[in-house]
Amino acid sequence: MSYQLLHRCSAAVVDIAVSPLGHLIYFATTSCAGWGLLAALTVRAPNRRPRGIDMLFTAVSAATVSSMSAAEMEVFSDGQLVVLTVLMLSGGEVFLSFLGLVSKLMILRNDSYQPVPATTEDPPSPRPPGDAEAEDPLRRGSPEASRNGYQRVPPTADHPDPPRRRDAVCSLVCIVLAILLVANVGGAAAVAAYIYAAPGARWTLSRKSLGVGIFAVFTTVSTFANCGFVPTNENMMVFSRDLPLLVLLAALALVGNTLFPQVLAACVHVVWRLRPEEPPVPMMIPGETTGYDHLLPPLRCRMLAATVAFFIAMQAALLCGMEWGGALRGLSAVEKVVNAVSLAVNSRHTGESTLDLSTLAPAVVVLMIRCRRRSRVRGDRRATGAAGASSAGEL
Repeated sequence: MSYQLLHRCSAAVVDIAVSPLGHLIYFATTSCAGWGLLAALTVRAPNRRPRGIDMLFTAVSAATVSSMSAAEMEVFSDGQLVVLTVLMLSGGEVFLSFLGLVSKLMILRNDSYQPVPATTEDPPSPRPPGDAEAEDPLRRGSPEASRNGYQRVPPTADHPDPPRRRDAVCSLVCIVLAILLVANVGGAAAVAAYIYAAPGARWTLSRKSLGVGIFAVFTTVSTFANCGFVPTNENMMVFSRDLPLLVLLAALALVGNTLFPQVLAACVHVVWRLRPEEPPVPMMIPGETTGYDHLLPPLRCRMLAATVAFFIAMQAALLCGMEWGGALRGLSAVEKVVNAVSLAVNSRHTGESTLDLSTLAPAVVVLMIRCRRRSRVRGDRRATGAAGASSAGEL
């Protein structure tokens, strides 16, 4: 009875978690919790403390990675920046898709055993030693195959072997978790290493009373989650000459959004090649139909990468052509090109900017709005599909 109750409770929890109501509860809870923590912690400048509604707006913006703030970022203390970092991480597209995979894994584990009515039939007659059903207790419904009335469902043509599906989803969970850790931890370490090696960047942070560690973690998580918050009032404009930092953050922004399927497919391919002695699970074969919308076939991965490169090159070329002597003046030729590429990448994803957007030509602004809208719609569809795939039953 205890196992049946646990099974039903866990199934109910998973059903709520993958429903639209579960999504609403998730974002409302994280936003309210973040708001409460922001209001409880002290600010860096007590005489410039934001209003309660401004705190709420900033918390909701961080949880939904919309990068809109009604308060200056430099008034927040280190503790409040940590709260915003957690909110941005919990609302990132890759992290939400990871939660969708975890919920799918829980569903598969619950579906591996289904209740079967107790019968009073005679025990099965003995079979020859070579008989498959006699050798496999799961096929003949022996006591070893059941747990308090729950029996494993045998595989059918429409539904493959549940353990194989579960192993496939478990492998994807591990791969996505590894990407999350490498991108955030490795990215923060790289940002911190550059700041320590660049006297100008380190002096900028010290002038603003920002620690290198908190800046590196906050900026890395914000960029990878495609939020766009930076713990400086000028956003990234104070780092317009720090080219390695701009390139690193642009790469993080791409990996956290439109290039995530390519990175995921490459990791899946590597894992598949490292285990050639075992037959690959259908989920792990690149190009197969899966329940995880981010895992695309190789052809679609190449087409998506080409599309991303085309739009970035087009935006950067237009920006250089129209703003070479305008918003980009005062920079060297290499700095102008890197800033243009960085702005092209961030305008489609994070919203970080190394230039004053009010000085850009209207044609450049219109192009950025158009490209950002298409990028966000495509990203939101992938995130919704990945989070809702656990209830679609595709695996």
